[in-house]
Amino acid sequence: MPSGIIRQWGTAANGEMSNGTMIVLPTTYPNDHFVTIACAVNSTGEIESAYTGDLTLSGFRLFTQSQQASGGAWNNSVVAARFISIGM
Repeated sequence: MPSGIIRQWGTAANGEMSNGTMIVLPTTYPNDHFVTIACAVNSTGEIESAYTGDLTLSGFRLFTQSQQASGGAWNNSVVAARFISIGM
């Protein structure tokens, strides 16, 4: 983009809600990684969530978890997520 803003998006999966999985972006941001937002892709009928942390110029940490639709404790499970990332 003319302003220098870079937008990146994709899909990823992880199976560990405590430490997450480091996701490497296709393009490293040269100056700043502003935000990355993730959304779980519900394909199992369970309640699923995805969230991000530990933003670096080259990536971010993806955390996911799921819960049975009938309730209960949150579980570690492989949950697919879509993300969009903005930086410059």
